Amino acid sequence: MPRSANINKKFNLSIECDDKEIHNDDYCSLKEISSYLNFPYSTITDIYQNRRVSLNKYEKCKFFPKINITLLS
Repeated sequence: MPRSANINKKFNLSIECDDKEIHNDDYCSLKEISSYLNFPYSTITDIYQNRRVSLNKYEKCKFFPKINITLLS
């Protein structure tokens, strides 16, 4: 029996670039966020858990986006 699609919004994705919010929306899953951003799922889970150290070297770039993924209550 196939799993039913999750329709409850559980995660908020906010993206800022140059101190301007360019995206703020709620999503049902990290997989959905991964698909929207066209990022690998593992990268999205790392961002969500604040483990993405490999992106730190780009943070000082002028137009590097700040990506935050939070769990909705």
